Amino acid sequence: MPLIGPELILLLIIIILLFRPKIIKDIASSIGRVVAGFSGESRRDKTTLNEVAERLGIDIRGKSEEEVLEEIKRKLSR
Repeated sequence: MPLIGPELILLLIIIILLFRPKIIKDIASSIGRVVAGFSGESRRDKTTLNEVAERLGIDIRGKSEEEVLEEIKRKLSR
């Protein structure tokens, strides 16, 4: 049963009273760092994929990650 309206507001008030704003702020910033970490990983992976493609002499302009990956696989299987 989803929480909507008054139940959700009451739950949030209880959480704030129990955990205090500083703890909630710490939890929120930790979650933010985790999300940012995942975003950074995907950007690094894409950069690494593009670097490998360029070293193999593959033109990556206008191609999706999947297309670049397929070309890398084809080039390496020869």
